[in-house]
Amino acid sequence: MQSIFSAQTGDKLGSTNFLQFAPSANRNMSWDTLSPYEIPALREYLIPYLGKDFVDEIVAYANRSAEDDEVLTMEDCLQRFRLATSGYMMLDAFCDQNVQLTDLGPQQQSSSEGGSAQPSQWAYKNKVWHMMKKADKYTDQLLDFVEEQARPQVPEGGGDPVVSTEFASFAEDIVRRRQTSDFFGSTTEVDEHLNIEGSRRAWAKMVPYFRDAEWRYLRPVLGDAFYLELSESYASGISLSTTHDAVIKLIQRAGAKFGLLLSIPNLACVIDGDGIMIVSRRDGFDERVSSGSSNNQAAISRLQQSAEGQGRTALAELRAYIIAEAENLTTYLNSTAYPTASETNLPIGETESGAIFL
Repeated sequence: MQSIFSAQTGDKLGSTNFLQFAPSANRNMSWDTLSPYEIPALREYLIPYLGKDFVDEIVAYANRSAEDDEVLTMEDCLQRFRLATSGYMMLDAFCDQNVQLTDLGPQQQSSSEGGSAQPSQWAYKNKVWHMMKKADKYTDQLLDFVEEQARPQVPEGGGDPVVSTEFASFAEDIVRRRQTSDFFGSTTEVDEHLNIEGSRRAWAKMVPYFRDAEWRYLRPVLGDAFYLELSESYASGISLSTTHDAVIKLIQRAGAKFGLLLSIPNLACVIDGDGIMIVSRRDGFDERVSSGSSNNQAAISRLQQSAEGQGRTALAELRAYIIAEAENLTTYLNSTAYPTASETNLPIGETESGAIFL
């Protein structure tokens, strides 16, 4: 695989464009020292989110011929891609270059007399944590940008929304489908209802529970046919009507709360080795402790209770709205999910049996 940076074997970093994206690197450092970390960084950190085909297209664009035209959206994508990749390359290099394998085993590098000194453990640990946060932030920004481009857009001359040719491979890749639910496609939309700070990694962990919540709580209220109609409208970017758009907004409000409710018990726990462990990341280091330990359980319980209460309220509001607007929602009006006259007079959130409506 070719490099996404303008560097050749034997170059110093000062003669490449790498320093534009990682200015803290030493300009006299050899590119040969950093280049082995580029492909592993792409495979470990970016391909799982972007897909190999799309990453190959970005690399090919970075190495296009000088006479080829510049594509503004791809150029913007490439710059974001380089920022994220350079961060992960340096992060991996920090760990490897300080300790090297020799004939005598692992050896820590030490400065010779008159040379530079090794950083203190505090400075080293702080740098690793800072670089990890920056690289993750750049990746979140890259993924949000790519997701926005991959959603169908109305052409300038009008007509049905279409996906940009440059981002079609990502739009159709299975890795993208794994990062979306029927009514959420980006962290920006999620952040309208939950504070996940635009983190694609948080969203990637939560999205299976959002799909479960949509299927478990929303589909019975909407009915299979109406649910399919709305999800297809959302995916295609084609608006059926302002009423349908309003329903999708109400769906997202309820789906976010119930998605959070289902994800909370699973977010901090992993099956690790011979038991279930609570995972915490502090100062850049993962900590795994017994699941019996207290990990701010009171705060987590409050969040869970709040999500459940707000989810029930949002679901009741959704049901009330689609019943009131049923004349403008033909598919819903003709489905078995539309209640009978007696059911429409029930208190919002209840069924004939008096149970809370979910």
